[in-house]
Amino acid sequence: MNIVFLQKNIQQFFLIILIIFISIIFFPSFINYEGSKLIYFIYSLSVNIFFVISLYRTFIILIFSLLTWLGFWFKISSAYAFNYYFGKFFQTPFLSEAVQHYKIDVDIITLDKIFFEFSILFLFMSIIIFFFSKKKNIPFTDNDWKLKNIKYYLFCFIFILSLLNYFFGIYQKGFEDQFFEIKFLSLGYRFFYYLVPNLMILMLLSSKYISYSEIKKNLFYFILLNFFLFSSMLSREYILFTFLMIIIFCVINFSKINYKYILFISTVFIILSVANIKFTEKIRWCKNDIVKKNTLTISSNFNCLTKYNVENSIILDKEENIFENNFYKKNLNQIGYLAISRWVGLESVYIKKKNLDLINLVEGKNNFINSNFIPGLFYTIYHKNIFKFLFLSTILILFLNFLNNFLTKNSNNKYFFYFFCYVLIYRIFHSGLAFSNTFFFILLILILSFTLKKISNQNLKIFKKRFD
Repeated sequence: MNIVFLQKNIQQFFLIILIIFISIIFFPSFINYEGSKLIYFIYSLSVNIFFVISLYRTFIILIFSLLTWLGFWFKISSAYAFNYYFGKFFQTPFLSEAVQHYKIDVDIITLDKIFFEFSILFLFMSIIIFFFSKKKNIPFTDNDWKLKNIKYYLFCFIFILSLLNYFFGIYQKGFEDQFFEIKFLSLGYRFFYYLVPNLMILMLLSSKYISYSEIKKNLFYFILLNFFLFSSMLSREYILFTFLMIIIFCVINFSKINYKYILFISTVFIILSVANIKFTEKIRWCKNDIVKKNTLTISSNFNCLTKYNVENSIILDKEENIFENNFYKKNLNQIGYLAISRWVGLESVYIKKKNLDLINLVEGKNNFINSNFIPGLFYTIYHKNIFKFLFLSTILILFLNFLNNFLTKNSNNKYFFYFFCYVLIYRIFHSGLAFSNTFFFILLILILSFTLKKISNQNLKIFKKRFD
C-alpha cells in the first residue's frame, strides 16, 4: 500500500494494524528461535524499521521493501508463529529450498552471521531511503480513452487468450515453451501476455468517460480476468499482484467506497486466491511428473487438467505431510506452506554464505533438484565484505529512485504508473541468473511507458473518441 495517499488518521490506523500483525508474528519467533535471541531481535527491528520507513517513501521503494520484508523476515519468522498458533507443522529455521533442494542442514551459527550482516544493511538502507527516496507529488490525470462499448469484447479476448495460453502451454512459469521454438518469439509473447491484457483492463479503472459505478464493476472484472491470466501461467503471483491493486484502488477511491463493497471484493479475492493456489499446485505437480518422464507435449496441459490427482507430493518434514487425510490440516498446511515458502530472499543468501555455487549447480544439475529455484537479487549483490555489500546496496537504491522518477514523469495514468513500478520491481527482485532478460525487460518497460505517455500527449486518434 502506498500510504502517502491516505489521510493522516488512516495512516495511523494502518500502522497500528501493521504493528499488531508484526507483533503477533514476532513474539513466538523470538521465543522459539534456536540461535542468538539478541541478534534475532536486532535483525527483526532493523528489517521492520526499513519496511515502515518505506511506507512514506516512493512507491517503487515500497514494493521493493515489501518483497524484502517477505523474503527476509516474514518467511522465517512466520514459520515459528504458524507452529505456535496452529501446531507444529514446519521445521525451523524454515529454509525449505536450501534444506530440500540442496539437502543441507541449517547451520544456526551461519544464520546468526547473516542476520547480523543484514541488520547493518537494513539500518543503512533505512538511512539511504529516508534522505534520498522522498516522494514527489506529481498529479496524474485520468485517461480519455472511450472503451465503454467494447469492454466486453476486450474481456472475451483476454479470457480466450488465457485459455489458449494454458492449453498450448505457451507461457507457464517454470516450464519450457511448448509452442514457440524460436526463443525471441517466446520471450516476445511472454512480454505481451504479461503486460498488454492488464494495461487494457487498467484503462477501464481510470477513464473519465466511465461512471464510478462502472469503475467498481470493472475492478471486479479486473480481479476475475487476472485469475484466468495468472492461473494459465501457473503463477501464484496473482495473489500478491491483485491484492496490491485492490489496495491501490481503495486508497485512490477511499472517500467513495463503502464497507459492503470492500467486503464483497475481499470475498471474491479470497475465493479466487484459494482457487488459484489449488489449480496451480495440481497442474505444477502433474507437469513436473511428466517432465521427469520426458513426455512433456502440448497436450500435457489438457491431460493434467482432466486426469491428474496430487498425492503426497510435498513433504514438510520427516513426519508431516501437508496432504494428510484431515481436511482442516490438509488445507491449512498447504496454504500455510505456500504463504511462507514462496518468497525469494534469505535462502539464496544462506546458500551463497555456505559457499555453494548456484550457477555450477544449475549447469550440472547434480544436487540441484529444483531447477526452477530463483536465487533473487540479493544473491547477486551479497558480499562477505560488508563495505562492498553496502556500496552495491546504495547503487541499487539510487537505481530504483531513477526508475521511480522516470515512470513518474512518463506515466500520466496513475494505474499505469503503479503497474509499471510493480512489474519492474518484481522482475528485478526475482532476477536470479537471467540478467540479460531482466535488462531487456526493464528497457522495454521504460520504452513502453514513455511511448504511451507520448501517445496520450499528442492526442492520437487511435486512442481518442474512436471507441464510443
